[in-house]
This record gives sequence, structure tokens and C-alpha cells, in this order.
Amino acid sequence: KGKILTHDAVLQNSKLCEIKGESIKIKSPVAVSATDQDGNYSGLAADGSIQNDIPGADFQIWGEHKYLFLPTDEGQVYNMQLKGTGNGTFTLEDQAIAGDSIIRTQVFSNLPVTTSMTGLVNLGSETTLSLDTNGDGTIDQTIHPSSILNSDQSEDLISPISTSTITGIMGEAGFYRSNATVTLSAIDPVIEGKESETSGVLKTSYQVDNGAYQPYINPLSLTTEGPHTITFYSTDKAGNNAPEQSLSFIIDKTSPELSFLFDPGLKVLSFTASDTTATILATTTTTTINPNKPNNKEKDDDKEKGKDKDKSSLFTITATDSAGNTTQLILNTKNQKNSLKTDIKSLSYNNLPALINKNKLQFEWAYGKNGILKSLDQEVQSKKDFNIQAEYEKGYTKIEGRDKTGKIKKKLPGLILLKVITDKGDLSWGY
Repeated sequence: KGKILTHDAVLQNSKLCEIKGESIKIKSPVAVSATDQDGNYSGLAADGSIQNDIPGADFQIWGEHKYLFLPTDEGQVYNMQLKGTGNGTFTLEDQAIAGDSIIRTQVFSNLPVTTSMTGLVNLGSETTLSLDTNGDGTIDQTIHPSSILNSDQSEDLISPISTSTITGIMGEAGFYRSNATVTLSAIDPVIEGKESETSGVLKTSYQVDNGAYQPYINPLSLTTEGPHTITFYSTDKAGNNAPEQSLSFIIDKTSPELSFLFDPGLKVLSFTASDTTATILATTTTTTINPNKPNNKEKDDDKEKGKDKDKSSLFTITATDSAGNTTQLILNTKNQKNSLKTDIKSLSYNNLPALINKNKLQFEWAYGKNGILKSLDQEVQSKKDFNIQAEYEKGYTKIEGRDKTGKIKKKLPGLILLKVITDKGDLSWGY
């Protein structure tokens, strides 16, 4: 349905056969249609088929990509409609075409769209979009092009390349025991021999932990403990989007905590470590024994006083989480044939000492000839916080004492083992 040209007219003016008009390309869930000054229509018909009644126009659809060419060689006027068909973002390109050349491309990159959105495309030397974002019949905003490209830059079909770096105090890969700073950057590749076609980077967009996308301006500082994911991509001025990338890591600035109890089978203290971060971490516990061996003069002095200092040992227990946070507990322990006595000499988190109260832990046991535990007396004490005794005998454990909740007195079936727990520099007990 184009105009009819005579042979003589074409011979006299070959430019009559040249294409001149506006080419509209839309990526993503937005429908486009146009009506000319005579009421001719190009777009989707009511039955979903393609209708193209505008002389010289062309309308095509490939998935969510729409292409609409409108001739402008005779000063045609168009009413061009937009309608959101889904939720997300859309990019619109308006290319001014003369002959077989693209003269200029105006790009509207990554605009938000919902099924409620409607709008108009206002063609001109600077094309604008008039958008009714909520579909109430009132235009909410006028959008200007995010970039305007010359003929060469309009040929840019290569996406930019995004990169990221993260800085902070790192433990194992992906774990940080400090605030983390994320820096994003992008380049638009230059093709050898086609240097003039590179349009350049328009912007980088990012989201934090599935939040809303926003433009990247300055490095991102994340301070909250727990897992984080930064998703980002870059867009060049020609409207090409780089593939989304994700950067995931965990911030854990809290040292692990230790708990320990008496193991009647091995007749030693047993230690476990835990971490409060809302992600399972690989926690390791190491134990070293440093005998507190006195020199000869100290031995002689101790013998005169009836002491045997060789039976005391210093135990150093260190727990390290995946971020590299450490907790260190040093115990002064005396282990005799049927008893074990210990006290906490120091407790530190990331080499910072905690102020702990005077404390005492004492365990005494007896086994029958058959090797079965007959009795176990346990006492755990922190001067200000608790003083608990547990006595196991004849299949029951009596627990008595006092802590911050008040007086405690109960009798429980079976063997109950008391444990001491570190908590941000304080001590608590449990079983």
C-alpha cells in the first residue's frame, strides 16, 4: 500500500525510491501501534493478527521485540500509542532513516513498565515519551532520550562489559569480618576497524539483596552482618545491556562462642564452637596443651609446701570461623585420678580480652569394677552470675544452686552434664 510512481518520474528523480522515515524498535513487554492523519492503522488487530494499513509502513513482531517503520517523506503525522503488556523494563529506539542509512538514533533505555502503563511516542528532532504510569488517563511524566547517537554510533550492537571488585578483611573466600566495599565498573568494547561505532557506556545499574535496581554512582558500602548478593549490569548508549552478573558474600564481624562440659568417658573437658551469623559457617576448634612446668627452684619450694605443681596445665582453646574471627579460651586445669578442677584464666575475641568474673569448675567421679559410672559430682561457678552443683547417683541427677533467675532445685532422671557457655564476654550455664 505504498504510493505509485511512474517510470518517467523515477528516471527524473531516483530519490523518490529512497526510504525516508522513522524506525521504532522496542525490546521487552510493551505493545506499540500507530495511526496516521487519515486514520490508517498499523499494529495488532483485535484478533491478535498483524494489521498494517498505513501506506509505506511496516510492522513486525518477534517475541517481545517489535519493529515499526513509518514513512515521513510527505510530512505524515502519526499518533503512536504504547501499552504495557508485562512487568519489568523496556528499551525504545527511534531511528531516523534516509535511503539505506541511519541518520540518527534516539534511545530510551531500561524504562520501568507495568501492565497499567500507557503512553505516547512524540516523534521529532528530539523524540519524547509521554507516559501514564498507572493507567488513570493522566500523563505522569515526559521522558527524554537517554542518549542520541550519530550514524556510526547507531551501528553499535556490542554489549558493554561489567566488572566488580570487593574490598574488606577477608577470611575464607566469600567471607569478610569487616564492612565490605563493592566497586563496579564497565567498558564499551572498541572493535578494530570500527572504532567510530562504539557508543560508550551509559550507566551501570545494580540491586542489593533483591531490592530495586538503581544507578551506580559511588562504591557500595555494606555493613550489615549476614549474606549479601549484589546483582548488576551495564548499558551502553546504543541501548545494549550486558548480561546480569551476581556477586555473593557473607559479612561476619562476630567471633564464635564456646561451650564446654565434662566428658565422663574420656575424663576430660569437651569443647564445641558455634557462630551466630544467620548462615552456616565452617567452624573449627583447635586445642593445644601447654604444661605449666616450674623451674627447679619452684619445684623445691613446692615440695617443701607439700604441693605438686606438675599436675597443673594450661589449656588454650581457639575457635576460628570462616570469616577469620577467633575466640580464645585459656584454662588452668588440674587433672587428678578421680577429679578435674579448672578455672578460666582468660577469654578473648579477635585478640581483645573480655572481663570475666572469678570462676571455678570442678568434677569428681567414681566408676564401679564393671567400668560403669557410679557417681559424678559437678560444680560450675561464676562469682556474680551462677553457682550450680549437680550430683549424679543411682540413675538420677540432682541440680541445685542459684543464678540470675533465682534459686534452682530439681531432680532429673539419667546423667545430666552441666556446661559452661561463653556469650560476648559473659559466662552462662546450661545442660
